Parts: sequence; C-alpha cells; structure tokens
Amino acid sequence: MIALLTALFIYTIPSNAVFVIVLFLLYRSKAMFIGCIMAVLLYAPLIGGMLSDPQTNSTLFHGNALNTFCETLNAFIGFRWILLPFIALGLLRGKETHLKAILVCMTMLTVPFVLFFIQGGTTYGRMFLPTLPFFCLLGAIGLEGFK
Repeated sequence: MIALLTALFIYTIPSNAVFVIVLFLLYRSKAMFIGCIMAVLLYAPLIGGMLSDPQTNSTLFHGNALNTFCETLNAFIGFRWILLPFIALGLLRGKETHLKAILVCMTMLTVPFVLFFIQGGTTYGRMFLPTLPFFCLLGAIGLEGFK
C-alpha cells in the first residue's frame, strides 16, 4: 500500500519526489523505494519529452529556492509571529525528550529547499505544501515544550 501511495504521490506532481527522497533517506523504507521505481516506470513514456523540453532546463545552484523558502515560511506563519519566540524556547527546552521528532521535522523543512536550490530552475511556493505538516508538528512540539 505504501508503495502504491508513494508512486501516486510522485506521479501526480513530479516535484514531490524530493520529499519522498528525504523520507526514504530518513527511514530507508523498502516500500517507498518500490514506489519510486513504479513512478519512474509510469513516467517512462514521457521522460524523453520532459528532458528535451526547453522549459525544464536548469542550471546548478541557480534559482529562487531561498526566496521561495522565505515566502513559504512567511505563508505558513501568517500573522502568528508572536508565537515564534515561544516555539523557539519550547524547542530548546524540549530538545532532550523530542530530539528525533525535531530533527525529522527540521530535515523535512530544509532539505527540499536545498535540493531544489542545487537542481536550479524555478520553484513555486505550492511545491512546498508537503512540508506544512512538518512545520505544524515543529510548532506543536515547541509550544508543548514551553509549558
């Protein structure tokens, strides 16, 4: 089931592969690897056209990933800037009990932006919507650690 969901997650929006790669590196799931292979097989008839399309050309270490990172975090926070100091203090206080969860959330928030920066090309804020649950979990851990 995980393999099928992974394949469909990548097939619907190819940039979702970045998030699957990060999760695979964190958890080393055989089912996720099989799902990635299934997605590549589903895309096999289209790969030639995708690679030769001039709109998909990119230059390494070039693009707007850092700007998109700031815009995305700003959109996630909204007008709740007052919570940030409490979340930061809570994360510092709760790092002993929730260290693994904090590291997973921080990894899932930052690594996709780094990978898109390395890949180059244009990124859009909607490409990073899969990071929203990890941002929310990080905020919840921070607020829980502050009490």
